[in-house]
Amino acid sequence: MQELPPGGGITQDGKIYIGEIPATITENQTPIDKFTALHFLFGLGLAKYKFELYQVLFAAVSFELLEDVLKDRYPQMWPYSSKDSKTNSLVDILATVGGYGIGKEIKI
Repeated sequence: MQELPPGGGITQDGKIYIGEIPATITENQTPIDKFTALHFLFGLGLAKYKFELYQVLFAAVSFELLEDVLKDRYPQMWPYSSKDSKTNSLVDILATVGGYGIGKEIKI
């Protein structure tokens, strides 16, 4: 059995661990995870720079589609290389659009 990095990290076989628990168990599989907040903030940023709604939707959907391809090819560049569940991807898109909508409303 391979020794885990202390406190977490990436093992030689490319699995990511936090403590002694594989991080891929929950990240990207639940509807809302810690990356959902980043999607929301991205939406706020797009509002700040005056993007249009269709551009925001295009960016959010494109990212979610491209993300799985990139995770297959370059798993080492992702904190959690497990693919997003379909529900998680949908919630991430909605979080981006929600952040954008709120940003437009408060004229960020």
